[in-house]
Amino acid sequence: MAFQTAQQFEQALAAATSALVLCRPNPSYDEIAASLAISAHIKALGKESLVVSENYSQPSALKFLPTTDAIKSKVGQLQDFVISIQLPGDGLENIRHEVVDGKAVINITPTSGIISPSDISMRSSKFRFDLIIVVGAPDAASLGATYSENTSLFNAVPVVTVDCSPANEHFGHINIVDITLTSVSEVVYSLLAECKSEILHSTANLLLTGMIAATQSFKTRNVNARTLQTASALISLGADREQIVHNLYRQRSVAALKLWGAVLSRVQTDVQQPLMWSTLTREDFARAGAKESDLNDLIDELIYTAPNTKVFSLIYERPDKPEEIVVIVDAQRPYRADILSGGFTTTHGTTSRTQSVLERYTLADACTRVTNVLRAKMRE
Repeated sequence: MAFQTAQQFEQALAAATSALVLCRPNPSYDEIAASLAISAHIKALGKESLVVSENYSQPSALKFLPTTDAIKSKVGQLQDFVISIQLPGDGLENIRHEVVDGKAVINITPTSGIISPSDISMRSSKFRFDLIIVVGAPDAASLGATYSENTSLFNAVPVVTVDCSPANEHFGHINIVDITLTSVSEVVYSLLAECKSEILHSTANLLLTGMIAATQSFKTRNVNARTLQTASALISLGADREQIVHNLYRQRSVAALKLWGAVLSRVQTDVQQPLMWSTLTREDFARAGAKESDLNDLIDELIYTAPNTKVFSLIYERPDKPEEIVVIVDAQRPYRADILSGGFTTTHGTTSRTQSVLERYTLADACTRVTNVLRAKMRE
């Protein structure tokens, strides 16, 4: 990582008082861990930090990490509306408010004299956050409503992007993107090391969790000597590899196992191309007692256990939105998920995995469309 980039990051943190750390809807375990590690670093500097992911639900496999339940699903209020009143006499005798027909009615009684309209001034306060750090998102649009509902904030404060994907569009004012690394957590470690920042054992545990999740416990092809050196450094800082591996791979919840069984029972493969797919119904989620956040780990496991498969798609009915069918496409070289899913609408993700939403489709029709599109694009 270039020293200049790390220095810019340090300067941005030094100038900020409150940072908003953002990751995508349905973030990977790696993105969750990296976001929380950055937030912990910011708080260690004596500054405020909030981690947000649209519609976030804590994955059951990460409950052993005490901070993963602190991620919020919405940014919340960005500004206060400030009303200033020049008071006559000695001050206020009474102030009260009520909501009438959707309007806030404020009643003010001075101790003496009267208040006229010319005594009143109004303004918006400063934004609650003065720095945004986006983790693992290739572009701002992939943040979903977190971005679309808060564009004024993005236009007003510095934006830092942290990623390892070649699909990242470098949309920040400072872009910390290293495509030679295996995970966003590894990028964060490299950044903190370059800044010569102290890494607490709890932060080391987060970063090692992200690295292990992203590499299937260092079994993926992109693992190299640098990856293992970073893992060793994190363990020396107090990260507990056995605890992480136990919770990620040896302690599946009953809900996750039931969902895994439903996915496996419907797996189909293409006889001519390295393509595999499966489906889940809304009833599958209900019977298993599982959530969408349980899916990322299942997909990673399935891909790893099917080495001849280069493209996998999971097509499922969204549990809480009956009108939506979600399509996840995971691709390995020479294929790219972002290109394969280019025929779908409302798509976000990276070169290796995308998520799309199809509306007004039955599950069967969506499955037919998805597999036809993937077959055609894989032949190109």
